[in-house]
Amino acid sequence: QRLNILPNTQDEIIDPGIATSSTFAWLNANDKSPLSYMHLNKMGMESWRRHVLLKDLPVWCGSIVRKKCQQDGEIDVEKLLTTEKNKSHYSRIGPLTAEEASRLEPGVAFKSPTTQATDDATSTENQNEELYFYPEEGHVNPVSAVKSLRQAANANGVKFVGGIQPHELMRDNINGKVNGVKIKLQGSENLEVMSADIVVISAGAN
Repeated sequence: QRLNILPNTQDEIIDPGIATSSTFAWLNANDKSPLSYMHLNKMGMESWRRHVLLKDLPVWCGSIVRKKCQQDGEIDVEKLLTTEKNKSHYSRIGPLTAEEASRLEPGVAFKSPTTQATDDATSTENQNEELYFYPEEGHVNPVSAVKSLRQAANANGVKFVGGIQPHELMRDNINGKVNGVKIKLQGSENLEVMSADIVVISAGAN
């Protein structure tokens, strides 16, 4: 848990979830909801392809995703977006057979839904699932990506300060603009104010 540092909610404790290396590493937009969030992820993927600091880092190998079959009368939004008629730049291939999926990803022993349900009585729900391949997706080594960004930031005069805990955003009393962060240094109980012209919250949305 961490303290929510948004103004006027200093006492609110929230659970931000658990971040892993895969949280940042996978570059994808499939199965994102709502639709606006899917488009946001697609734009992020495009930035990874174009940005001069990032474009050489990703491995665009595609991804295989297991998805529930569409029920009768249910609209498959992704299918509508990935048809040639809609001229989408985001595509999917499938449903795949277990053999097709294994050719794409030899390290995984895929089973057909029927076989899987027969082998494992607890997997009967997989009879209603299908495999799809998203060729535009990929992954990135998070260590290499952060190192590249940090080196570029250092070269542009950015100073990194470690061992601090953000406590509260500070605002200008006149115009209300955020102009700093109240912080607590490691090993100290005292709060200090770090002033700034621009404050960027990049730890994810609360």
